[in-house]
Amino acid sequence: MALKVKAQEKMQKIGTYAGKYRYVMMPEIYTSLSQDKVIKEAALRSGVSKGIMQACWDAAGEVIKAWATEGHSVALPGLGTMRFGLRAKSVISPPMHKAVYRKIHINGDCVCRNNAVPLHP
Repeated sequence: MALKVKAQEKMQKIGTYAGKYRYVMMPEIYTSLSQDKVIKEAALRSGVSKGIMQACWDAAGEVIKAWATEGHSVALPGLGTMRFGLRAKSVISPPMHKAVYRKIHINGDCVCRNNAVPLHP
């Protein structure tokens, strides 16, 4: 399992390199899979019915949502752990916070990190 990446040259619009072309790394393939397709494939691979897999999917989703939004790092099989994070600038007092960026952090397990496709062969 490896993530194939490509370097794409893009004009930077903000920041230190504004107005200059720089290379940005991105996934080679990026598509959204429907929940139904994922459930069907998981049911097929595990040998259980689609209905049972749907119930498991819903329950796991609720547990992950509850724990992750409480601030816990949650294990994702084969990927590593996931947690929510925030990014904001420091301000004098809390009411002044206007720009807060919510992020999802996924820390890859050893298998994911060791199978990454090298950028330069």
